[in-house]
Amino acid sequence: MCERKSESGVRSESQWVNPDAEQLLLRFRREEYEERLQCRRNLVSMLQAEEDRRYVSAKKVAVEREAEIMKDVPGWKAGESVYNNGRWMPPATQRHI
Repeated sequence: MCERKSESGVRSESQWVNPDAEQLLLRFRREEYEERLQCRRNLVSMLQAEEDRRYVSAKKVAVEREAEIMKDVPGWKAGESVYNNGRWMPPATQRHI
């Protein structure tokens, strides 16, 4: 089946490929793609944990600094939200803390 020749005597790429081999190649590409996706999924959780650790330590430093700066203001509680909605909002992704 792979030995067909076109009218010009030159084999086109599709004539070189065995249909079974083509299916194997497609399956291999799908498996490789799924493996890359799984690697990304695994890395995302690790990177998120790393960022969470960084955020917690940066937040602690920021609260300590805020307490030092605002120590003379009566009634000020360092680290307390200035918003009164009672909802937690995720921090900004920029590293400004």
